[in-house]
Amino acid sequence: MKNLNDRHDSFLVGRLLMPEFQVFCKTVSLREALVRCCKNKQGFTVFDVFCTLFILVFRQRNFWRWSVSGKDTPAFGRDTVYRFLNSPFHNWRKFLARLALKAIAFLVSLTSDKKRGVFVVDDSVYDKNRSKKLELLSTVYDHVEQRFIRGFRMLTLAFTDGISLIPMDFALLGSKKIL
Repeated sequence: MKNLNDRHDSFLVGRLLMPEFQVFCKTVSLREALVRCCKNKQGFTVFDVFCTLFILVFRQRNFWRWSVSGKDTPAFGRDTVYRFLNSPFHNWRKFLARLALKAIAFLVSLTSDKKRGVFVVDDSVYDKNRSKKLELLSTVYDHVEQRFIRGFRMLTLAFTDGISLIPMDFALLGSKKIL
């Protein structure tokens, strides 16, 4: 008799994952990156929960609506998803960096040697004017609109070859004026 993880894994691959996403998972070694960057507990694998949530974006559904629909419902519940998303043991920045490096290596192999890839550092304002009780919310100066706003400064590092843009790392920065 198969255990619960094998049953769910076959369910996930057989019915839920699109063929394009399966190719993407193999190209960037998604399962390996998740195993190295996210702590796995007993029960469902991190890969299964991550893929389920990722595919929901392309199905234009939220988890609750899908779980009550009765059609191809997940084998795990809402508490598993919330524990997965809120776990302090997942290193999402390391995961994003590993994924980005694999994707960049794949893109570089497709482009000619004459085409140069560059790293872009972007310093944008992340506006949260409607929020009141958000952790580390502060006032930052928006140089585009020439005024102070509530929010964060979002520092992003990305790689581009002129056609594609792959985010590599990010940080939300506040100011000394914490609200």
